[in-house]
Amino acid sequence: MTGVQTCALPISTIITDKLKRISRTGLTPPENVRYIAADLSSESLANVLDKNGFDRSKKTFFSCLGLLYYLTNDEISQLFESIAQVSADGSSVAFDFPDSHLFSSSVPRVKNMLAMAEMSGEPMKSCFGYGELEKMLEDNGFLIYEFLNRDDIQDRFLCGSEMTAFENVNYAQAVLFNRKK
Repeated sequence: MTGVQTCALPISTIITDKLKRISRTGLTPPENVRYIAADLSSESLANVLDKNGFDRSKKTFFSCLGLLYYLTNDEISQLFESIAQVSADGSSVAFDFPDSHLFSSSVPRVKNMLAMAEMSGEPMKSCFGYGELEKMLEDNGFLIYEFLNRDDIQDRFLCGSEMTAFENVNYAQAVLFNRKK
């Protein structure tokens, strides 16, 4: 992806773990990937990116995998708004998110995941349906480019595997089409 910068925005311990895992595979992250530790509850995305040499004129891929669970719906909307404000048209964001049935699920591994998150001091705070997601993204200048529900994830990535896609979890990629000014 020449000319495209990529930003992953997890916390620093996750960055360290991710880099160790990549190293164990023998792979080297592309030169255009920058890992930036940020607590977006205390500092704006724009400030974090600007301090780390972010070029607002380049199309950028934002990875927010594993993040949205721990933000409120308002914080998620603010995140999408912030990404839109600092990004060039054509930039995209990929994320997984819990569907609207997460907190009422009776599936044991979902209940365990919620309990473990709560016990760790990082409780999960949000869940929403496709319609809510679509509106939140459109309000901030994004269109959904790809949406995968549990069955799609199972069929595309885990078919023939002993692993099963996680209940109540979806994946989406959205593209910025009309940057807010």
